Amino acid sequence: MSFEIGDLVRLKSGGPVMTVEALAGEDMLSATWFVPSDLNKLNAWFSAKSLSPATNKDEIWQQIMSETREN
Repeated sequence: MSFEIGDLVRLKSGGPVMTVEALAGEDMLSATWFVPSDLNKLNAWFSAKSLSPATNKDEIWQQIMSETREN
C-alpha cells in the first residue's frame, strides 16, 4: 500500500492514529502521534506493510475524545 504525507494511519496490530510526516523510498515512512496525558509528540519510522489507513472517522474521533477524557 502506498501512503502520502498527511495520511492518517494505524498499525495493523492496533494502537493510536498517526499522521504520515515523511517518506523514505517505497516501503518506509515516518509517522507522528500524540500522547495527550503528557503532551508528548512521538515519532517513529515504520514499514508501510505494517500500517493500514485509518479511515473510520467515527473511530478516530472516539479515540481522540477518550484520550482527552483521560487527562
